[in-house]
Amino acid sequence: VAGYSFGRADIVRRAMAKKQHDVMEREREVFLHGCRREDGSVECAGAVANGMTEQDANKLFDDMSSFASYAFNKSHAAAYAVVSYRTAYLKKHWPVPYWAALLTSVLDYTPKVSEYISECAKQGIRTLSPDVNRSGEAFRAEDGNIRFGLLAIKGVGVTFVRTLIAEREASGPFTSLYDFFYRAAGRDFNRKTAECLIRAGALDGFGYNRRELLGGFEALMDKVEERRRYEGVGQLGFFGDDRPVHQRTPAGAVRRACRKARRGADRRGALRGRPALSRGRAGRPARHGRR
Repeated sequence: VAGYSFGRADIVRRAMAKKQHDVMEREREVFLHGCRREDGSVECAGAVANGMTEQDANKLFDDMSSFASYAFNKSHAAAYAVVSYRTAYLKKHWPVPYWAALLTSVLDYTPKVSEYISECAKQGIRTLSPDVNRSGEAFRAEDGNIRFGLLAIKGVGVTFVRTLIAEREASGPFTSLYDFFYRAAGRDFNRKTAECLIRAGALDGFGYNRRELLGGFEALMDKVEERRRYEGVGQLGFFGDDRPVHQRTPAGAVRRACRKARRGADRRGALRGRPALSRGRAGRPARHGRR
């Protein structure tokens, strides 16, 4: 139309691809009336010289400029259309797995996690607290709700989570608080990890409140370390009990440690600290979004 060479046409193509509207506007005059090289020879004649009216040439260039605002090739557009259709279908017909997958995709980005949890609440989908006996690495569907993934807890590493899940699958669920601490020991499990799990609510299922857990878990970890040392040297119980050491520990000892912490801890001080969940709010995610 304007007599462009391939090289000159590529200038317009790049400007359209990169949405460089200033470059497009500078090229308008060339498109309409052409341009000359430094030696005076004609580089391109322009659309007007090639028989178009200036009005029609301007209108054509306007169409090119507006197309440049959001232009990509047909294969790209077709792929986007397919993905959009499939996403809309899943969101409509399989909302819980859809939102669980979407939350997992932004697991490390707190603002988006919070935004998506709010959207779930609007649709009547509850987000359940993380739980060492129920949660996987990522968010997942559970009885029409979404269970928080362990990797969404701040301060909990991927190596610990994977070894914890492997232990749970190999030896069964954790039957008590002591059983959990005993079996988790030596698997990248330390006091900081334990505190993060407690603050996130991942240990709520063992029947203790978080104030008790925060005040008593260090004493419990000391007991676990002591028991493991006894095992290492082959020490047996006084009465010849050949059960595993963590099964021989009386449940009362665990409860006494937590109760003692409960009497001595200030509620606000025990619960003070940065949020443990990736979405930026400690507490029970199941209650988020309720009115």
